[in-house]
Amino acid sequence: MDYIEISGIRCRARIGVPDQERRAYQELRVDVSCGFDFTEATEHDNLALSVDYEKVVDLVQRTAEASVWALLETLTDTLCRALLLMPRMQDVEVRVRKYPVDLQGRVDSVSAVMRRCKAAGS
Repeated sequence: MDYIEISGIRCRARIGVPDQERRAYQELRVDVSCGFDFTEATEHDNLALSVDYEKVVDLVQRTAEASVWALLETLTDTLCRALLLMPRMQDVEVRVRKYPVDLQGRVDSVSAVMRRCKAAGS
C-alpha cells in the first residue's frame, strides 16, 4: 500500500465535554494518511488517477465544522468513514488534535488516532 500524508490540516469545530466547551469553535489540527495503490497514477502522471489532497483537506474542514461533537473520537471516526468514500481510497489513518483550555499548561494537546480500511470488495 502506498500513502499520501497530509499533516496539520487546520480546522475548527464545536467539540468537547461539558456542554459549555461546545459553545464556541476550537482550533484543531488533523493529520491524514491516505492509502491506495499509486501504480496507475504514477504510470500516467495523472491527478485524476490519484487522490486529490486539496479535496481531502476540504472534506476534513467541512466535516469538522458540520456538526457539534462531544467526543474527539466521534469526529475522528466520522472523518475516517467520510474519507473512505473517496474514489481510490483503501486505507486511512486520521489523527485529530485539540488544545484543551482546561489542561493549558499541563499538556500541549490531546489526540485521537484511528486507522480504518475498506472492506474487501468495497
